[in-house]
Amino acid sequence: MKKFKFSKAYIWVFLYRFAFLLFVPFFQLLLFGDVGADILFTLYSADLLLGGVIIVVAVLRCSKAGLEISDRKLVLRQGIILKTCDIYLKSSKKNRTLTRPLALRFLRAGALRFSSALPSACGYLKKQDAYYFFEKSPDKSNTVSYKSGIFKNLLMSAVFSNVLTGLLAASPVIRRAAAVMGARQSALILSGANPEYLPFIRDLPPVLSKISSVLFLCWVIGFFTEFFREYQLKLTVSDHKIRVSKGLVTKYVAEFDKSQIKTFECRQSLMLFLLGLQSARIAVNLKPSSKIHILSAVKSTKADEVRSLFFATSKSSQSVLYPKRTAIGSYVLLPFVFICGVTLSSLFIQNPIVIILLYVVVLITVIWYFFRIFAFLRSFLCVRGNLWEISYLSRLNFVRTTFFAESITQITFTQNVISRMDGRCNLTIYLSHNKKLKAKIKHLNFREVQNLLSNLP
Repeated sequence: MKKFKFSKAYIWVFLYRFAFLLFVPFFQLLLFGDVGADILFTLYSADLLLGGVIIVVAVLRCSKAGLEISDRKLVLRQGIILKTCDIYLKSSKKNRTLTRPLALRFLRAGALRFSSALPSACGYLKKQDAYYFFEKSPDKSNTVSYKSGIFKNLLMSAVFSNVLTGLLAASPVIRRAAAVMGARQSALILSGANPEYLPFIRDLPPVLSKISSVLFLCWVIGFFTEFFREYQLKLTVSDHKIRVSKGLVTKYVAEFDKSQIKTFECRQSLMLFLLGLQSARIAVNLKPSSKIHILSAVKSTKADEVRSLFFATSKSSQSVLYPKRTAIGSYVLLPFVFICGVTLSSLFIQNPIVIILLYVVVLITVIWYFFRIFAFLRSFLCVRGNLWEISYLSRLNFVRTTFFAESITQITFTQNVISRMDGRCNLTIYLSHNKKLKAKIKHLNFREVQNLLSNLP
């Protein structure tokens, strides 16, 4: 059995988790205002004592924490007073991820995780110890590699980023800063915000210009967040293993066996649809619903080539189900109503800048209209022996998912009153026990679905 001691970086990780306790006396001072020297001395003495206790506990906890690994099991030991010993079986070692944020890279350490399901084993090891668990030099004759360039990284960052990503990235800083400054200081800063540095927002109404400024800045934050996360994405596929590495600020490496793959998923957003490109993700047993991005902005032929490395084409007879053609109205109704509403609202607006923006929205919605028609015509469910393939529309993405029958945990079909009269149903296939990983295709023929499910082995 080989043993590894935790890196000293684990001390800083432990301190970071409990750092908020050090600010308790500081917040008490803010709440009570001016206090005497005796109370001030008591507050800071308690702060120093609490900080000393946390540091001592962190050092002792790090000195006792370690990782032991053998051919049959994985043992994680930690704790001081309450000692814990977690034992993971051999299957847990098939999935390994290494995350090295900027702080851990500075300390020459990394967070190593082994997992086949929740909970996962996590150890903070030295850099050289962490990379011991990853294949260093696979046989290049049996290895296929795919690497995304800078242009593809920029394109996928623009596709993946949204306002919500920026808000999630900035919200901890905003929330903590607002709590320290108080309502009055926060209001002063917001009142002094000037959106005129964004020329295309300058001519909008004041309320709309401020909202647009915030949304645009959050999108920019989301763009750079995705770019740093997906920078230098590289996929390496050997005979039995798959390795994914990426990241600029936070380095990320994942390695797992091919047998651990649940699904292969190709996605097309509206922008990628216009460019004729796709992105690809795989779902593995690292977590019940985890998906790892492996391909950025590639042609469909390249995506099919990579899919064939994981799912060999079966020569068995196939059964293919398509949505009923009479259901196309449900796909185009929403964008059609939206186009009509925006067009009518533009008749009552006098501001030329707002009218131009509305026309841009109408143009995008028209493209979305044809994109939904394309998704409807390309939707299908194909069963070929043990291999399943399903293409469907998921929100604003056209998704094509491939998986083996062994990955299915539940199949559900639903009908409302109208679909029951028309003989249609929605089919949902769950691929994990917590129901987060799923594929859903709508408006299939109910009789065909019943025949397909009754003939399954």
